[in-house]
Amino acid sequence: MALSQAGFGPKFLSEADKLTRQHAGDSDFQSRLASMKMKCNGMLLEAVEQVKQRLPSNKRLFQGLCGFTPSRVLSPTQRVPFRQLPFQHLLRNKEDLIESQYRKILLHIW
Repeated sequence: MALSQAGFGPKFLSEADKLTRQHAGDSDFQSRLASMKMKCNGMLLEAVEQVKQRLPSNKRLFQGLCGFTPSRVLSPTQRVPFRQLPFQHLLRNKEDLIESQYRKILLHIW
């Protein structure tokens, strides 16, 4: 990605503009600023790559969280089946107990 296309954010750009005005005509400062922008650009690109690598596995988890909204949990028609809820890996040997509690939520008088 070209530096001109990088979105460093308003705070970064504001501070860079302020420093540029303070160091007007200082070619050493301009080269250091350009170097800093290139390093920041590299860090932004790396952050994007890291998110891309981690997102697919977490995407299923986030999609499963929509089943935990009160309107879905308390609705007999929109309710997510227990086996499709996220965090199955955390249940360990208490799966039957937790599933029975999940089913009893509909029977509770609110």
